[in-house]
Amino acid sequence: MAIRIYKSITPGTRNRSVSDFSNLTKKKPERSLLTKIISKAGRNNRGVITIRHRGGGHKKRYRIIDFKRNKLDIEAKVASIEYDPNRNARIALLHYKDGEKRYILHPKRLEVGSTVVSGTNSPIEIGNALPNLRSYPRIVGETGGKDFVVAHPNCNERGLLVALLRGSFEFQGQKCSAASRAYIPNSVWSSISDELCDEIRKIKMGDARDFTNFMTAVIDQRSFDKITGYIDRAKENSSCDIVVGGNYDDSIGWFIEPTIIVTSDPRSETMIDEIFGPVLTVYVYDDEKFDEVLSLCDESSPYALTGSIFADNESDIQKAFNALRFTAGNFYINDKPTGAVVAQQPFGGARASGTNDKAGGPLNLLRWISPRSVKRTYEPPQNWDYEFMKSDN
Repeated sequence: MAIRIYKSITPGTRNRSVSDFSNLTKKKPERSLLTKIISKAGRNNRGVITIRHRGGGHKKRYRIIDFKRNKLDIEAKVASIEYDPNRNARIALLHYKDGEKRYILHPKRLEVGSTVVSGTNSPIEIGNALPNLRSYPRIVGETGGKDFVVAHPNCNERGLLVALLRGSFEFQGQKCSAASRAYIPNSVWSSISDELCDEIRKIKMGDARDFTNFMTAVIDQRSFDKITGYIDRAKENSSCDIVVGGNYDDSIGWFIEPTIIVTSDPRSETMIDEIFGPVLTVYVYDDEKFDEVLSLCDESSPYALTGSIFADNESDIQKAFNALRFTAGNFYINDKPTGAVVAQQPFGGARASGTNDKAGGPLNLLRWISPRSVKRTYEPPQNWDYEFMKSDN
């Protein structure tokens, strides 16, 4: 439903907006689906006038809406999309095959001419309904991620370098588990940054059918525009520095160079938003602030899909493991946060990343079953009163 903005020619029209009604296809309602709205005219339930000088008002008509969707297994065609003055949603007029007409609330993206059906076997499509469910429907969903790598000052630096390169830029970073943000201590970053940039510059891009190419184009123009928008805004942001990559070309395919952004703001948009592309943002922290960085990683993003920790000391690993227990559904230690083994390693994430049902494992199965507890008594009680109720006499 599009919005029309008024010109600010008077104080009353400043910042004023209304619907432009461009999605309506019919002006007059279906007469058979109208009923009267009777005004009280200022009278109470006994007919006594309690509010003076109030008449019946303008004649109003209520559109009868089919909220129950109980006309089962009969297809209907969407005849029109109409305005309903009684609610802030649009309504759709359905013509059923048996000749009956009904109004339903108009779902977004339901078009005139579409066919809808209500029934227990109706496909999951816009406008269809599943009435008479005997229990709540069960769903499994994965919605996104902002996957992280956290390094401790005592980590394996070469292993971290390889994990950042592979975890961020394999498959153009267009994997749900691809590393998109990294928290690196100053001492480690000073040691690996030049080598990491040199290795990234060696990455070969091209046709996906050529297996010597490490990267290829992103999936479509929309994705290209979104990713390059983040890169362009980072170039203009004083808290961000693009240390490698940052270039792109859509003349033949949608190619984006593997890009690393170093930021001084751990809550900049590229550290929080899901970009889903070959862009890694690095926040360099003081070596002694490892505990603070763990809290920052946990709190700065709404997602909790995958993440990894790099550290050699077992106590540091355990500290990160506990601090980040709700930050990743799949947690990796001294490895990149990608590459779950299908059908062997259950995969899923919590928070804004989904329902965390761990598809590919037994935990996912529990979502689809209904547990039942059974108690069987072989010797039922023969008296209703309890022993402690009996008198000592």
